[in-house]
Amino acid sequence: MKKIKVYISSAMTRQKGFNYPAFNKKAEELRNLGFDVINPTKIGEEYGFGRPHSFYMRKALEMLLGADILLVFGNIAGSRGVEFEVTVAKMLDIPIWREVAND
Repeated sequence: MKKIKVYISSAMTRQKGFNYPAFNKKAEELRNLGFDVINPTKIGEEYGFGRPHSFYMRKALEMLLGADILLVFGNIAGSRGVEFEVTVAKMLDIPIWREVAND
């Protein structure tokens, strides 16, 4: 049986450590539930952090195109990247899951 591929999305730019701990925690939670996780933190790990924002968004787009679902989590206020990913997902009919905090 093919695993469902979930691309995870949240704010990264201007976040401490580019929000990697939250991304990696979410990826682990989803893997434990049986999903195949597409984690955009892999872009920074592979290419480093000194490139323009557009470079990372192009790489993120390549990853998102392989997803079955887009999961948006955490505080995304003002995130151009999340806004871009949601727009693309809507245009391509990729279902969007939004995680709601229980605070």
